[in-house]
Amino acid sequence: MIVQLRICVPGELSGVVVESCTSHVGVSEVALAKGASVMPPGDVIEVLLARESVEGLVEKLHALDVQRRGSILVIEPDLVLSDRSDRAEAEAPGEGADAVIWDEVSRQTGEDSRLVRRQRRLGRDAAVALGVGFPVAMLAAALTAWLSVPLGLFPSDALDRGSAVEFIYHPGPYSLIVAVLAGIAGMLSVISRRSAALIGVFISVTTVPAAGFVAVALVLGEYQKAAGSALQLFLNLLGIVVAAVGVLIFYRLVTKRLPPDAAMRLRRKADRSRR
Repeated sequence: MIVQLRICVPGELSGVVVESCTSHVGVSEVALAKGASVMPPGDVIEVLLARESVEGLVEKLHALDVQRRGSILVIEPDLVLSDRSDRAEAEAPGEGADAVIWDEVSRQTGEDSRLVRRQRRLGRDAAVALGVGFPVAMLAAALTAWLSVPLGLFPSDALDRGSAVEFIYHPGPYSLIVAVLAGIAGMLSVISRRSAALIGVFISVTTVPAAGFVAVALVLGEYQKAAGSALQLFLNLLGIVVAAVGVLIFYRLVTKRLPPDAAMRLRRKADRSRR
């Protein structure tokens, strides 16, 4: 898996950036177009490299403050025909399918906030969305049931007939196990850029029935079943969130990071280039 980086930087910084790119493992091509950027004025550098090498290079570019002084564009071409790229991909450590680009993950999960990196705005926004979204959906289900019962569209003893849905209001160990598996699968699909269609169904099955059952049971006066469904919903959400955060923490621990001293050396080079 080959990735293309398009880097726009001020002219005085392009030399350090080119040096960082050409010396990086997994890079197959580096092209420099001096003065190609009109707004902002500067140079354009294009890099082809293995996907598993992208995160390391992006960290170097962050250390050089490229994202503030210019821009970094990450593109995944559909087809790259190049023996050099094939060799670079073979030399790069790891597998492209498992490679994590953390800025990409952050953009997919929430703009410019990273809960695992202890930036709490994403966690707060996600909690608000969860805390508002589910009650609104449950209120809609309750309103629908409340209107349907007097119209004869929904029998008042409907919950006593549904033996196939007893698992919704009888939480057990498998409830948490399924939720944990859903959270792991969902976060892995985000990290590895796999299709999330089936994952969304998987997660919905573990949460939506319990949420809807709480609302309907309350309307029909089945308070014990409503409490059981609420507990089921809590366990499912807890399992999904804990598992997803656990996957992110694990990947952060096993992913090689740019050593602090290397980042400091790059910052010094960037400072010298400004003088």
